[in-house]
Amino acid sequence: MTQELEIKTPDKKDRDLLNNWHPHISNAMQQLHLKFKIDSKFILTESDLKCWLFFYLQQEKIKTNSPPFSVHTEITHYAEHTVRKKPEEIECVEVKIIKRKHKFRDLSLLCPEKIEANESLLQEGTFKKDILSKGFLHKAPAIHFELKFIRENGQNNQVAGLRADVKKINNYHPHEDSHIRDFVIVCGSRSINTTVEVLAKELDKIEDRLKDRVRFYLFDKDNILSFKYDGKKFKGK
Repeated sequence: MTQELEIKTPDKKDRDLLNNWHPHISNAMQQLHLKFKIDSKFILTESDLKCWLFFYLQQEKIKTNSPPFSVHTEITHYAEHTVRKKPEEIECVEVKIIKRKHKFRDLSLLCPEKIEANESLLQEGTFKKDILSKGFLHKAPAIHFELKFIRENGQNNQVAGLRADVKKINNYHPHEDSHIRDFVIVCGSRSINTTVEVLAKELDKIEDRLKDRVRFYLFDKDNILSFKYDGKKFKGK
């Protein structure tokens, strides 16, 4: 029996939907890099990267509404993890490990028809206890983005930011009954010494259980490469 046939029907439906979104992400990234290649000052900060990727993803949505997706920033979702708080951040004298139930993602693609918002609940005359604390609920497959941008400061091999995002993904442990979520890590560089080739060395640090649901886009002033796991390693094109 093939692996495809072994996938549970709901999971296969989720996978097919997300797989149909990825070409739109690729188109958006190619458009973003084209502008960056013409003038690298097009993106100076990580916030610039987020804004322009949001814009180009929206353009993809306008071009075709099949399959539909909605683009959002700073979305939270259930993803239990731990954070290290330094003494200066809390009232204690040592580093403290704190458990968190929600994870913030820089950008997310959601299923618009599956978003349940407080406005709808209020129109239905719902009780206050039914009001959603985050203002919305989304029980559906999604794609989450982690973004990093490396500025020129004369240093070699500035990979700490990308390494941190890889660690974030490795800390994700989904519930068994949750919808499938894909992750896209985007890392761009204006640094002469931190090229796509330098960044690519960090990719295989993704844990095996997550590799087939993670995509990478790495770009510098000259090149952009997308990486997908082929069963053995992350392969760029």
